[in-house]
Amino acid sequence: MRYLCGNKVCGKVFLHTAKKSEMGQEGDVIGTMDIPRVSWETMVCPFCHSIEYSEYVETELQIASLKSVPLDDVDYYLKKDYVVKDTFAKTATLIKREEAKGQ
Repeated sequence: MRYLCGNKVCGKVFLHTAKKSEMGQEGDVIGTMDIPRVSWETMVCPFCHSIEYSEYVETELQIASLKSVPLDDVDYYLKKDYVVKDTFAKTATLIKREEAKGQ
């Protein structure tokens, strides 16, 4: 799973959150309980330490073409911007993505 930092200045994508440990002071009131000494961990962005982040989902481009070709012909299609999706004993499944709009 990938995460996107919610901080407008940072806005980076990361794989693992960082842990931020904090220690409360004596006499701090948490909720309705008076706890003499307490510590807690918060998951934060590893770059800016913001607690605002969300799951990052990349949008996939549409598939323009899907081919199953013999292994001997794979190099020819790789030169034509195809990508290997699966390989089998005698064939390979290749896909070609549509160009992204605005390029």
